Amino acid sequence: MSILIDTMENTQLITALQETGLTDKEARVYLAMVELGESSIIPIAERAGIKRTTVYNYLESFRQLGLISMTVRNRRQHYTAASPARLKEIMVARLKKVDDVVPLLFSLYKQEDAKPSVQMFEGVEGIKEVFRLSLQTNAKEIRAIPVYASGHSHVGNTFIEDYLEQVAKRKIKYISLRLAKDIKEYTKTGYKKVSIAPGENREARIAPEWFTPESHIHMYDDKVAIFSQTKERPYAMLISSASYYQTMHMFFEGVWGQAHV
Repeated sequence: MSILIDTMENTQLITALQETGLTDKEARVYLAMVELGESSIIPIAERAGIKRTTVYNYLESFRQLGLISMTVRNRRQHYTAASPARLKEIMVARLKKVDDVVPLLFSLYKQEDAKPSVQMFEGVEGIKEVFRLSLQTNAKEIRAIPVYASGHSHVGNTFIEDYLEQVAKRKIKYISLRLAKDIKEYTKTGYKKVSIAPGENREARIAPEWFTPESHIHMYDDKVAIFSQTKERPYAMLISSASYYQTMHMFFEGVWGQAHV
């Protein structure tokens, strides 16, 4: 029985098998079995160039993985390699186990929040730019606390309407927590986006009466945008901080739970 020759093809196959998790010797034994078909232990060991006692250990490991089957003929054990498709099944099963454990690992993972980044944008054009930046959200979800005095009054209803059109086109979910006192302003100024049109991926609730923030706020990804109410020198502040975003997100969800449609 000839020994498995390290041809370029066999070397590539052994390397590929090692990438599935097999050791060099395990890969040699498995490849020998694929080439031999049904065989007893001696031809397999000779073909792989590995001692029989060592091969026995590998065969037991293969059997547990479902990579081989065994039959007994004339009191002698014969082994047959399973279809190479079984290797793929094993890899898929291993990836599934990784997928199952990753959420738990993330829950345990302690990542230091990078130093917060704070950017200032001045004037009406600066405020508009901060609105536009939110359209680049990776999570495709924006939480907003629209305050008429620090949002609509600076950039105008038409800009907000166009902005929400872009939100819809980009398939971004827009969740807004409106202030009860602003509903009259929307109606009085002819704001067209009070109602949510069919097909728009928007949710809106009216916050309880006690909730009266003075700043329009956007939250997305790891960012929180705060818009000033100052008439003379309007500005917007964009804070990038995972921990600050998480705090604001929890605050938002707390009020959302008390809001009504």
